[in-house]
Amino acid sequence: MTLPWMAAKILLRPVAELRPHAGNARVHSAGQLEQIKASMLAFGFTNPLLVDEDGVLIAGHGRLEAASALGMAKVPVIVLRHLSAAQKEALRLADNRIAENATWDQALLRDALAAVQAAQDIDIDLAALGFSADELADILAAAGDAVSDGDAPARGAVRLARRVRRRRRRIPRMPIRFRRARSSPALATFGCSASIACSAATAPTPPAWRASWARSAPRCCSPRRPTATSATTPPAAATIGMR
Repeated sequence: MTLPWMAAKILLRPVAELRPHAGNARVHSAGQLEQIKASMLAFGFTNPLLVDEDGVLIAGHGRLEAASALGMAKVPVIVLRHLSAAQKEALRLADNRIAENATWDQALLRDALAAVQAAQDIDIDLAALGFSADELADILAAAGDAVSDGDAPARGAVRLARRVRRRRRRIPRMPIRFRRARSSPALATFGCSASIACSAATAPTPPAWRASWARSAPRCCSPRRPTATSATTPPAAATIGMR
């Protein structure tokens, strides 16, 4: 079978010479752009942009935006000179929509993620894979069922999902919820300009979290020393999070 055209050359074109298509219907969120940038940093620019003879994008708007954000001066492109205006519009839609029609073989996906996690020669940011933490949690649930059935490869996927959860816990988080201060002596007052106060003075908080917050809290959020107006504050409320 003879195709109407086949790409035979990839060119490096300055980013300044390329223009997004004004009528592009595909929208890229800030989160997805971060995933594209992470993928480029991990693997390189592996998928050339498709442009017409005037440098207007046909496919690759997200990649061009990510490349600009990364400060790239040139990007790889394939120039399509054989398409009519209607064919360009049709290809813009088909290039995005056809990929969405694919599905995953969940067992093979699980094994592939496990293989990536087990590899010793790479340390890939999970954002480069394009999976959200919630999606990996779903894979964890399926992998857990497989492990209970004696499926050894699923154990790697379980480790991967646990690794994601550990990374999400690296950012110090406040163990209790805060709201704006009210005129109540039962609340501990903090030194922030926003005048926030602990609304969970009696809420159970794991000691490990209290110690972590005490170490990582900004100086502006450190509890004030008792004053004449706060002398009636119960000791348990005044020292919340610092025990």
